[in-house]
Amino acid sequence: MYDLYTEEEMILCDELAIDIEAGELLHEFATVARDSDLNMSVAVNPDRNLKNIEYFKVYNHAKPQRATKIARIQFRCPEYIIHNNNRKLKNWTLTSDDKTSLLKLLNSESKKDIIPQITVWQSLIISFNYEMGLDTADTLKNKYKKLVYPDFLPIDLPIPDYRKLL
Repeated sequence: MYDLYTEEEMILCDELAIDIEAGELLHEFATVARDSDLNMSVAVNPDRNLKNIEYFKVYNHAKPQRATKIARIQFRCPEYIIHNNNRKLKNWTLTSDDKTSLLKLLNSESKKDIIPQITVWQSLIISFNYEMGLDTADTLKNKYKKLVYPDFLPIDLPIPDYRKLL
């Protein structure tokens, strides 16, 4: 009945209080944005074992369940996080074109959040902070130069120059 989830996902479902009876795919739950034209999607699903490492995931497909590669990229600097995954996806080193596509996606308007005119980048920050325990309203108060919640990502964090990813 629960073969929809891997063992790691079952633990995460329990931690996040996800109703496994609802049959919601965890990668769908974590997906922040997808772009069919760019054939790319971004998601957050923080690993609680990697303390103080804030990153998001980029999949090489608009639908994460169809992806063959994944890149984990830090929010604060243009660096990859290498991490094992249960789906055996290859760690993805983005090409120059991939980096351009990623930046285009991150700067595009988010369709997920009900907050008007928010970018995918800001939606990733909101989602990441939410997964780490800070609600949307408090994330919006958390500005880069006036951090109310210093342990969380500021909503106005500049996008690093991900063209410098190695």
